Amino acid sequence: MDGSKAETKKDIPENMTLSVVIISYNVKSFLRQCLKSILASKNIDSLEIVVVDNYSFDGSNEMLKVEFPQVKLIQNDKNLGFSKAVNKGIEKSTGDYICLINPDSLIKDDTLSKLHKYMVNNTDTGIAGCKVLDADGSLQLASRRKFPTPLVALPRLLGLSKLFPKSKLFGQYNQTFMDDSVIQEVDAVSGSCMMFPKKLVDEIGDFDERFFMYFEDTDFCFRAKKAGYKVIYNPETQIIHYKGESLKHAPFDVIDTFHNAMIQFFKKHSSEFPLWRFLKILIYSAIGLRKITEEFRKYASTIISTIFDIFSVSIAFISAIAVWYPYNYNEPVTIKLIIGHWPLYLTFVLFWILVSVGVNLYRKNYLSYGGAIVVSILTFLLASSITYLVSIFAYSRAVITFASVFTALLTAFWRISVHMMFRYKWLKIFHLTPFFTRRALIIGSDNESLRIGNLITQTPEADFDLIGFVDDSINAEISDNRFLGRTEDLGGIVESQKINEIILPEKSFSTNKVIDLIQRLAGSNVIFKFVPDGEHHLIGKGIIENLGGVPLLDIEFPLFNKVHLVSKRMFDIIFSFVSILITLPIHLFFLVLFKVEKRTIWSANNQSCRILQYKTSNQFVSELPILFSILRGKISFVGGQVVDFEQADPNLLIKPGITGLSQLKPNKIDENMYHSFDQYYIQNHSFIFDLEILLKSLLRI
Repeated sequence: MDGSKAETKKDIPENMTLSVVIISYNVKSFLRQCLKSILASKNIDSLEIVVVDNYSFDGSNEMLKVEFPQVKLIQNDKNLGFSKAVNKGIEKSTGDYICLINPDSLIKDDTLSKLHKYMVNNTDTGIAGCKVLDADGSLQLASRRKFPTPLVALPRLLGLSKLFPKSKLFGQYNQTFMDDSVIQEVDAVSGSCMMFPKKLVDEIGDFDERFFMYFEDTDFCFRAKKAGYKVIYNPETQIIHYKGESLKHAPFDVIDTFHNAMIQFFKKHSSEFPLWRFLKILIYSAIGLRKITEEFRKYASTIISTIFDIFSVSIAFISAIAVWYPYNYNEPVTIKLIIGHWPLYLTFVLFWILVSVGVNLYRKNYLSYGGAIVVSILTFLLASSITYLVSIFAYSRAVITFASVFTALLTAFWRISVHMMFRYKWLKIFHLTPFFTRRALIIGSDNESLRIGNLITQTPEADFDLIGFVDDSINAEISDNRFLGRTEDLGGIVESQKINEIILPEKSFSTNKVIDLIQRLAGSNVIFKFVPDGEHHLIGKGIIENLGGVPLLDIEFPLFNKVHLVSKRMFDIIFSFVSILITLPIHLFFLVLFKVEKRTIWSANNQSCRILQYKTSNQFVSELPILFSILRGKISFVGGQVVDFEQADPNLLIKPGITGLSQLKPNKIDENMYHSFDQYYIQNHSFIFDLEILLKSLLRI
């Protein structure tokens, strides 16, 4: 270190201006929370915030101008990439120190002051970063890194660093073999929170604009170290980084951009890495393998679901043959017999895949057990038709029938198992369908917490089961059975109550406490969601959930489509008729004894209708006559609330049903919210949707 860098502590005043530079791209909700956490910072006398917007279209700029007029906003007329945007932000900043912070981050109130103080007291440090946490409290490996020399990068590219994270040989890139709670000198820190003196830019140059995104921070750290400065990882303060939110709307291939940036880094510094010339082909091969792996991850749910389903179909076919041939032909099951059915098996699998694609089973509803049953039924109809048209399949009609039944059971079973594993915390899933019962608790017991509690229980899009509230004090409006305990007991409460999601109101807790709680529960397989003050949405890893309902403006209504109306009515007729036949002795018993009473309820369009009930204390038996009302078309299996005519007109938008979205809610629904549930049902109706609701009502999962 030369003398020019060895300034003494007293030469540098601690109240220097600090400029926070944020590069934003379509992350309005995350940016708002990030800015609030920055503005809550302590022990910083002079703070400047510069936001460089890379041509967002989500209203970020308008939000900044209204809610954060003190922020210096730079609006680009196109997406310039990260490096160019950073350079523009640094150019417009006035601080002696610069701190780059990603917009999808939450910082503690001491993050800026601790990093700043460390740099002031250690003038040989050119760049400092903090401990970066994922949304579940785990360490983001990018917090500290070594430069990706071929021998360091290869284990990561080949996945060996994940298999052997504690190995000094394979864990070099992310330093996973070192204690992450100790301040240490590293090669590079995460660009999600990176502080450096502005004069460093004057000495080593701007961020290299040849890097559109990725490796620009690594390159900057490399040049700083080459100039004689230290790069420090300081875990004394932490941030939460949601990671990748800006990339959701990126108009370019993120995987290609990452790997091209790595190649660009090696080419730029090839003189520093002589082994690069000899290992170039191997590195390119490893990068290609990594790209294939990343592509697989993008479609992993579809691929894995398809594999599970094909496996289920295979087991179903073998089981069908094992059941039918010994029973009907007294013939033992052999490999030859099973292989002899290969044309029928391949045809069935092909129809399964085609039908699955047709009903979008694997696009977003891959865990829909109702969808799997519908696909099984349609596949059976197509495959059985083939047995009449193609003579080679004619002898296997019984096998088709048994195989279809077994397929429906097995494909629904593994999906139901996933639901159950999620409920009992054996599995973590971030992107959920409305049919995942999500056991949630709210931290806080003030009026804002109660408001959020009402929101999540009244939202049709997400099936929340609000278990209760956790706080260090109790609100008198919360009943004893809803108050679960104090925050110090949170770990035990999460475990005993099988909590899947923890909801944190912004108003109730500081970012510091939020980060502390997330760290404390790291590894507990629970998802954290953050609710901005007064807002109607949840912010979590990779998703923003709306809790405000969807207005009925300029949208389609599938339920009112003739095809949907006919299919819904046909299902009601067939299923009610079959159910009446099955329960016929019960009906005859009560009808003969005249143990029948009439009940008037509200129907759609402010009309009333009469249904029958049997006079018995058994609720299930008493409601069996409703099957006749369904057969006549007065009500439906799946519909709106059943409301007695003596009560106020609920203004139902759809026919009442014995079950429905609002009836599925484990928490009581406010009468004023019935419409939002009916609206959601109208907008998302399909035969699969109805079947899913029915199955969930029966299975209670």
